Amino acid sequence: MIFSDDNECSNGEADCGDNAKCINTLGDYECVCCDGYEDDGNGNCAGSDSEHTTGEKCCVCGGRQCGREGEVCGEDGKTYDSVADLRIHECEDDKSIGIDYYGRCRHSCDEVNCFRYQTCDVNSDGVATCLCEGCTDDEESPEPVCSEEYEEYDSECVFKERMCEFDLEQKLLPKGIECNADNVPVGEWSSWSTCSVTCGKGEKSRTREVLRPRSEDEVLNIELERIADCYMEPCDGPCKDYECDNPSAECIVNDVNEAECECPSCKSEGKDRVCGLVGTEVGTYNSLCHLQKAACKQEVPFELVYTGECVDEPRQCIRVPVDIQPITDNGCTSNGSVVLYGCKGSCGDDVDDCCTPTYVVGMVQLTCPDDSTFGHEVVDVEACTCQVPSEEP
Repeated sequence: MIFSDDNECSNGEADCGDNAKCINTLGDYECVCCDGYEDDGNGNCAGSDSEHTTGEKCCVCGGRQCGREGEVCGEDGKTYDSVADLRIHECEDDKSIGIDYYGRCRHSCDEVNCFRYQTCDVNSDGVATCLCEGCTDDEESPEPVCSEEYEEYDSECVFKERMCEFDLEQKLLPKGIECNADNVPVGEWSSWSTCSVTCGKGEKSRTREVLRPRSEDEVLNIELERIADCYMEPCDGPCKDYECDNPSAECIVNDVNEAECECPSCKSEGKDRVCGLVGTEVGTYNSLCHLQKAACKQEVPFELVYTGECVDEPRQCIRVPVDIQPITDNGCTSNGSVVLYGCKGSCGDDVDDCCTPTYVVGMVQLTCPDDSTFGHEVVDVEACTCQVPSEEP
């Protein structure tokens, strides 16, 4: 006869309270008070000032990602039941693991397509991962090199490391070509073309003009056209009414005609820097695609703040995040940080105009210690426009 044991700690049947850890046993489970808490004699774990408590270390997962169901592959090469499972292991083991990608860990490099300057390897845990290529002695030599974008790097090794870090695929120009931005043989990249499809996943392209006769090496090494992925609204089919758990992922139809969610690869996107919001963090990204990709990897929403690098005082009047923190009211708090906006920047030559906010009243749900919830009003900035200040009476 074969017996099976249901894990009440993971299937939701256990009820240990907030200050206790559930430990699965054969056919049952046990609630053990967390470190710093003691059993009050009534089956509840109450706070204790005693220096001799021997409770379990209790860890929880907080944030939007923690509610995501489905397995994840950790950077340690292990598959975890969920994001929450991985985060709790990080806390309990006092080590940083990190999410490599969503879904079970892959075990063959045949399933992995790494960027240029990265190589796929199956690590000691049997997981296929993309790693930065090492540098040879010649590449580490402190001799400046020039990229196809006519940007100079201190050495070929520095160039490769930068390309790998940001998932870029630029090439180096042959030695002997002057890295002079004033002598570039081609113009700026054009805007991206419209997507090749009206729904689903397609391709877009961009080109650049030749400004002067090119040497043979420049003809071989400098691209005149780039092609990249683009995503439109879902077509009729599996993706039509399908919602990805990851708010920044795109739904595609796989080879067996099923809906599948993927993060954009951003291959061939190049650099069109943007200032963006990933979750609750503001930063500069190489392109709008790289902004979405960063958010997708963290499974959080993203928002374009403005084009160009993030600066303290933007040149145009724009809406920007100014306050990112939890909201509290009488001991009740929001589920994570809340992003509130303000206006920054100038109105150009319109010296009489000011960068003026349009306000809107929003609602944030707060949770109280007794698990009750209520809506808390917050005043936020909906838009920013250049206006002549109204005169006070």
